[in-house]
Amino acid sequence: MLPDTLGILNPEQTFSFCKELLTVTRTAFRLSFHNDYDLSVANVFSAVSAGIKGSTPYNGMGERAGNAPLSSVIAVLRDQLHTETVSMSLNHQG
Repeated sequence: MLPDTLGILNPEQTFSFCKELLTVTRTAFRLSFHNDYDLSVANVFSAVSAGIKGSTPYNGMGERAGNAPLSSVIAVLRDQLHTETVSMSLNHQG
């Protein structure tokens, strides 16, 4: 889990942090960028550009200003980074 729970990272910090993290490990991460400064989608872009492969919360739900909206993340990944995305259906069984 890579959480920016206070939403304070900027894209440059995100890229540097993710690049450094990937020199130490090759693990898949769940991304959780909060949108307090409206940088959550840009931070996802930077993380993926740095080589992170992971997931983001569904529908931008989250504390305060919320997380990166999934619809925007998909558009940026596909249109800007030409990256394939995989959607996972929510299968809640009672």
